[in-house]
Parts: sequence; structure tokens; C-alpha cells
Amino acid sequence: MRAFEEYIEGAREVTLSNGNTVEVPPLTWGKELKIYNILAKIFSKLSISTDESGNPQLDETQVYSFMTAFANDVSEIASVIFNKDKKWVEANLTSRDIVEFVVPLSLRIFRKLNLGLSNAVTELSEGMTETP
Repeated sequence: MRAFEEYIEGAREVTLSNGNTVEVPPLTWGKELKIYNILAKIFSKLSISTDESGNPQLDETQVYSFMTAFANDVSEIASVIFNKDKKWVEANLTSRDIVEFVVPLSLRIFRKLNLGLSNAVTELSEGMTETP
């Protein structure tokens, strides 16, 4: 089982690609909010248009800019997740740890909060259109 699945299943220690086991503290609301804000800042730089068929279109330059921003900020996200400083993250995690643990976990948090906020807005707007 991969570290991400182990963590989602409730493990608080995960095995990194180098074989070392490290504790991953529970993610508090403050940590989840920090991760969400980092990702929201990165995603806000993307401007997705659609072609005549409705297929999403991204400018190649924009994709590189997005990838660079994400690569630079993912160490900060890992730092929040592992409760370690950026030097520790860069000295102890590999690209495999980032791609297989940090990225899926951070995107899961982002999706969870987006879904919750979207549902709340929908319920609020539906409640405002109902007549008493």
C-alpha cells in the first residue's frame, strides 16, 4: 500500500521512498486552510478557455508558468503537511514522495473544501429564492 493510501486509512506514520518512516501529524483546519490558500493562489493564475467544441484550452506559456509556481510552492505545502521546515522537506523528500503523497493529499484537501463551499453556496442561494 502506498503512503498516501496508508495515511487516508488512518496511519500517522508513512514510509518515504528512501525507506525512512516519518510521522505525519493530523491535519488541522489551520493546516488545511493554509494548503487550500496556496493551491487557490496557484490555480487562480490559470485562465482556461474553451474551443468551438467546448474542449478546455490552455496557453502553453501559462502551463509552464503554472507548473513552475506549483513546483516552487509544493515544498511549502509539504512543510505544512509534515510540520517540518522547508530545508527538511528538500533534504528528506524525493520527487516520488511529492508526486505520490504530497500532491494527492493536497489536491484532496482542495477538492474537499471546494465541494463543501460550493454546496453551502448552492444551499444558500436556494434558500434565498424560496418564498416563506
